[in-house]
Amino acid sequence: MPQLPRFRCTRLPGPTTHSLLTLFLAIPLVLVSGLQAQPPGEPPVIQPGRELRASIDVDAPILPVGQRPFALFRVEGLVPGQRYLATASGDAFAPTLSLLYAVAGITETLREGQLIWEESRAELPFVAADLPGAVPLLMVSSWDLSTEDPSGAWPPARFSISLEARGPIPTPPVRDIEIGTPVRARLDLAEGGFSTEWEDDIPAHLWRLSAPAGTMLRIEMDSDDLDAYLEFGVWDGTVFDVLASNDDGGEGTNALLRTVLASSGPHWIRARSFGAWNATGDYVLSVVEEERRAPLRQTLEIGVPATSTLTLDDAILDESGILFQEWTFFGEAGVPLTIRMTSDNLDSYLSLGLEAEDGSFIEIAFNDDDPDFGLDSRLDFTPDVSRTYLIRARTFGPGGLGPYTIVVTPAAQQEG
Repeated sequence: MPQLPRFRCTRLPGPTTHSLLTLFLAIPLVLVSGLQAQPPGEPPVIQPGRELRASIDVDAPILPVGQRPFALFRVEGLVPGQRYLATASGDAFAPTLSLLYAVAGITETLREGQLIWEESRAELPFVAADLPGAVPLLMVSSWDLSTEDPSGAWPPARFSISLEARGPIPTPPVRDIEIGTPVRARLDLAEGGFSTEWEDDIPAHLWRLSAPAGTMLRIEMDSDDLDAYLEFGVWDGTVFDVLASNDDGGEGTNALLRTVLASSGPHWIRARSFGAWNATGDYVLSVVEEERRAPLRQTLEIGVPATSTLTLDDAILDESGILFQEWTFFGEAGVPLTIRMTSDNLDSYLSLGLEAEDGSFIEIAFNDDDPDFGLDSRLDFTPDVSRTYLIRARTFGPGGLGPYTIVVTPAAQQEG
């Protein structure tokens, strides 16, 4: 392989797991903003099953953000699709660890590791990508090391870096839970979990519940150890299809989810942590049956805005756990109307319909996002019959809470 070129670095905005840092390879080297050059020569090679000792010395290249020195390692022997764990441990500093791929003249950070401050260690789980011609790299740096701080821990900053292949995540164990009987359990990835589309490894438990269709449930997951996250859905033995979910619906970082069962089951609850870090710990899961609530119904006057707030006490639409309220208004035949629902707190969703004789809702129109107003909703509607119409004001997905404004205006007034 030809010698890797020198490079300069630019920090880009975005999530830490994608494009947080892009290294633009430059031949010949161009120095900007006092950036130090990487010493000539290829970076050391690390392979699965190996551990290397290394150091970040005074002549190390410098990241512009924080003026941090860093060291690069070329990774060889990766199998596409295989799970790996890279670890960096500092002797007297807390290292950071990043996975990069160099291809077509650009080296981009695909993933950032988790820093465990108290142990001066960083861990980076990843799945090897299938990128022909790309060169995988591991980068070690630290916020403890900075040319702006003469009292920093370097040079040299000594550390070890290792890479190991990992087996598949065990399928989460299946357990049974009964309504009204709380259970206590402990999440640990070694016992079971799954990998998200972002390649985060999440420990999880699967709980099976039996209850008849039409039952309304309140499901809570409380933990002092982790950020609880609840999912309700369908499990086919391989894939968990999420119908409803909640992160912080309970107190603090506890999860609370309400749902109405659409079938006799079995029904499935996946208890997990919100993220992959600090995801191990004890929790209590409880399922309580509640009475199904009638939706809050209010009246709208044409041209007069009204405000309300979606709360956990509102009626539930279906298994998704989506909360909603109802509004009535009188529409005259042939008079064009515009209905708007706006909010700074939730992704609004409008459903317009009629109430049948049996009390059921017959939808005749709906809208999620007004193309001119982001996540707000707008419906243009011309009644064909003079009568009372029914609006369901809700969120696009489950978990949406907060205040909103709703208004029905004549189309001519709206245009004006």
